Amino acid sequence: MIRKNIIFILITTFTLSNTNIEVKEMMNSMTLKEKIAQMIMVRVRSDYYASDSYYKKEIENWIINKKVGGLITFDGNGNVHGMFNNHKYFQSISKIPLLIASDLERGAGQQMEGATLFPSNMAIAATGDSYNAYLQGEITAKEAKALGIHIIFAPVLDVNNNPSNPIINLRSYSDDSDIVSDFGLQFIKGIQDQGLYACPKHFPGHGNTSVDSHASLPVINSSISELNNIELKPFKNAVDNNVKMIMMGHIAVPALDPSSKPASHSYKITTELLVKDW
Repeated sequence: MIRKNIIFILITTFTLSNTNIEVKEMMNSMTLKEKIAQMIMVRVRSDYYASDSYYKKEIENWIINKKVGGLITFDGNGNVHGMFNNHKYFQSISKIPLLIASDLERGAGQQMEGATLFPSNMAIAATGDSYNAYLQGEITAKEAKALGIHIIFAPVLDVNNNPSNPIINLRSYSDDSDIVSDFGLQFIKGIQDQGLYACPKHFPGHGNTSVDSHASLPVINSSISELNNIELKPFKNAVDNNVKMIMMGHIAVPALDPSSKPASHSYKITTELLVKDW
């Protein structure tokens, strides 16, 4: 059974112009299945879809009939024009405005041609000036906003303190948690000053791993003290500085949850630590 207090509709907090009463009425009229659908994002590419495209028809079905709440934009072979038009079309067929997100760690150019592509986070940090991270966030947000994107799945706040890490490495600002915090906070501010949502990742920290969580489950066996001083520090600073969202990692951290569930499935890590304690 899904608890009533965790059924929420992200989309109504962002783009609806309705009053609170109208939003409540809309929520009250929804079935449980429709409320769950509002918490789901489906993938869209930057290509132009042919009118008879199988996948375009799938997205249309998810939006019109299943009433999913959002889209997540991923690469493809297209450009900013295809992305803009895809977002515009799919918004036009959705009864409730879609919440659209994209993984733009290195700017909008990471997902499509014709937008700005920045160097890796480690290169940004190598400049020694965290204002560059702010500018990157600001430019990324302006381009994303022009394309109809609301959420930026960035920055990476993982501290890259394991030289054998196969998936984070240059995506991290540093192996120093203070540098990661400083540059990460500036990127977040650049995004959120433009009215978009920053979503740092991968909580509670993916830096001290030697395996890729896309393929298997990393286990971080650090102590609570080590976690507080390294992995958790950038995320705690982000929360204290009004970050809008946090992305959970598929990472087991026994010191935080002895059951060794991945953080993304752990009540202790997601709810007790992140939501209640922080």
